[in-house]
Amino acid sequence: MWTIDEEKTKELGLLLEDLRKQNKLQLKQVSSLTKIDVGQLYRLEKGTVYRINALMLRSLAALYEVDVIMFYKIIDYI
Repeated sequence: MWTIDEEKTKELGLLLEDLRKQNKLQLKQVSSLTKIDVGQLYRLEKGTVYRINALMLRSLAALYEVDVIMFYKIIDYI
């Protein structure tokens, strides 16, 4: 788990929500496809999660067909 600050969680959340909407997916669909709890996805998108599992981000990146490095850079994981 990686701990990040509030500003970075908000930035990541906005990006995740935007990607989900671009892919015309509901949170429940993303949950089903990634096996990530709907509540956790909601909190990620709202920027209220401060400890993030890097594997979750990898699952979301794969679903949205983006490079996970983009997510990692936002939260200063790399």
